Amino acid sequence: MKQEMEYIYEIYRQGNIMKAADKLFVSQPALSMALRKTEAELGVRLFDRGTRPMRLTDAGQIYIRAIEKMQVLEQELDARLSDLSELRSGVLRIGGSHYINSYILAPVLARFHQLYPGIRIEITEDSSAALSELLREHRIDLTLNCNDEVIREFAHRPAFEDQILLAVPAAYPINEENHDYAMTALDIIDGRHHTDACPAVYLHDFQSLPYIILDQGNNLHERALQMFEEACFSPDITLSLAQLATAYHMAAAGYGATLTCDRMVVNADIPLCFYKLRSPAAIRQFYFILPEADYTPRAVQELIRMF
Repeated sequence: MKQEMEYIYEIYRQGNIMKAADKLFVSQPALSMALRKTEAELGVRLFDRGTRPMRLTDAGQIYIRAIEKMQVLEQELDARLSDLSELRSGVLRIGGSHYINSYILAPVLARFHQLYPGIRIEITEDSSAALSELLREHRIDLTLNCNDEVIREFAHRPAFEDQILLAVPAAYPINEENHDYAMTALDIIDGRHHTDACPAVYLHDFQSLPYIILDQGNNLHERALQMFEEACFSPDITLSLAQLATAYHMAAAGYGATLTCDRMVVNADIPLCFYKLRSPAAIRQFYFILPEADYTPRAVQELIRMF
């Protein structure tokens, strides 16, 4: 792709010439000159300079969509050529949340790297919403998601299922009141919560607890709100955090109860009591989400197969 197209696309992404210049490691005057030169050659304005951030004109939208189509074609060409090397070279760009990257993908990626050391793995860690946008722009090759709207929008393949549990600090007296329902970390590791014999609780019975929740934009935030609404109470939110792992360990430290995932529970000694929840929102089905394209690189296919 021509250099001036790369420059203009970065201005579009940043919405600001100064920020784009910093990203591209060029001077702001040089970038402004490149933009004016391209606009003069095309005979149209690509950006409305009177807005902050700068917005595309109608001509600019056509120009940017053309660039994105060229990027997809270039990426597909690179993937097809790399695949001729039988996975001896190439790049695999993966997007995931901290939970996905640390607790789900880590062992699979380690094995993939052992088998295909010539494939460079690039990992982007961000929110589900941000990763969906990167996928839409073909800036990553795949991500994982359990949001129905996102799944419908992209090509997808089943990946894994997890279960949302209520985690309560072990020292809280409410655990004694619910002794018959409480599970230890070892129970979760052994999969007791997956059995039909394991009793589930109503979240309404735990409304007196202080809660740690995840920030807006995280799927577990949305599901937590849904569960609280089902239980007909507004929780006492004592802390809001960006990362599931942080909320989990803050709960273990006694800061408050939290909704967590069964796949987070890997340490049998953590001082938490866990409860299976009576809610359809407690089961999440994750999918590999892929950008719409005519060709799926072999590295992506192999990672999914290994998973």
